[in-house]
Amino acid sequence: MKQPDNSKKQMKILAVYLAVLFILAAADFFIHKHTETSLEGLPLFYVIFSIITGAAMVVMALTLRLFFSRDERYYE
Repeated sequence: MKQPDNSKKQMKILAVYLAVLFILAAADFFIHKHTETSLEGLPLFYVIFSIITGAAMVVMALTLRLFFSRDERYYE
């Protein structure tokens, strides 16, 4: 059975993600923030934080997959 080509769908998702990221990064320069810590006052803090957090979630998911995945023929 042939697998569907998801590259176009992935590119659309990436384009939407980058567009939202750019809009939020641009808005960061115009919005006054009431910060709790000094780090929050840095320009683009939330953009950088979200990229690092997203990458950490991907790494954690890949690590957990190593522990919890089953063999391809497990249910046969």
